[in-house]
Amino acid sequence: MRAVRNLFPPAVRNALVRVDRGATHRVQKLHGRGRDRFVRTVTWLGSQKFLIPAALAVCAALKLSGHGSASLFLGFTMLGGSGWSPLFKRGFRRGRPDLWPPLTREKSHSFPSGHATMSSVFFGALAVVAVQLLPGPLGKAAACAAAALIILTVAFSRVYLGVHWLSDVVAGILLGLTWVAVCTAGAAFFARRAPEYPRAGGSVIRGMESAGMVSRGRPTPSFARGPA
Repeated sequence: MRAVRNLFPPAVRNALVRVDRGATHRVQKLHGRGRDRFVRTVTWLGSQKFLIPAALAVCAALKLSGHGSASLFLGFTMLGGSGWSPLFKRGFRRGRPDLWPPLTREKSHSFPSGHATMSSVFFGALAVVAVQLLPGPLGKAAACAAAALIILTVAFSRVYLGVHWLSDVVAGILLGLTWVAVCTAGAAFFARRAPEYPRAGGSVIRGMESAGMVSRGRPTPSFARGPA
């Protein structure tokens, strides 16, 4: 575990410490009764109490509306993504900020932020699905902008509340979005290999066709297209 914690050279670690401590000191100056209440509400959007029922509800709604492949994509992305933050926390074992009394209490380790990670996974995957299902560029752009805004706001709330360093939430966002990208690439793999895997891949591609994510006879859209 010590090797994991010392993954970065001392110069990089020292620079991160300076940036983290500076950000934590600055954000304390923003505290106020009204803002504190608002931020506590925002941070709830990255909690398990919100994300688990929200993911189940969206998956069910997609399935019932005939978008079974999109429901499977969102469900798998959320299920797989839920394990990454605890794994890294155990590896790095970073302590929580201690420069001033936090506005809420957390018992686990600090790096990376679980709220930032899972809000990035959920809203990032939701944006991927929305881009394929919503008509017109305006709706797609609005979905992506809304997802980005929520992710960044949740991440900021964790620093504001004093339970995470800035680098914790940045790492959480990168981790969550990387996992979404991996899952999207996995969907692209099965979409391309459907003829080679008639049972597994074929069912996936048929589901993606019924969801409007893939159509035979035209170029594969961004959801099912891997890196160029």
